[in-house]
Amino acid sequence: RAALVAVLADRFGHDAITLLDAATFEPSKTAECAALLFGERKAQRKGPRTLIVTGRRDASAASLRRTVRNLSRAAITDCGALDVKDVLGCERLILTTAAYDEIVAALTKSTR
Repeated sequence: RAALVAVLADRFGHDAITLLDAATFEPSKTAECAALLFGERKAQRKGPRTLIVTGRRDASAASLRRTVRNLSRAAITDCGALDVKDVLGCERLILTTAAYDEIVAALTKSTR
């Protein structure tokens, strides 16, 4: 847990974490998701390796998973499966607001 806290703190310190309100964004096509993540679909081939983290009960997780699977520089996981290796393997994290809340609650509970 300490390692996960350290690597997340590093990503926050380098402005490599973005929060996404998944309730307002539900892409139906891979091109829409690529535009959100990289500016345009073709840019995803050279863009930063990106990991999207959803909440365990995030309603948009299934559609995000479907649209992200064809992007070579993007991956998706839920906060229950998130580990240090995942965070270290990406240059940028995008957390849904639900994932952020779950991670903060889990890490806060573990430090008490």
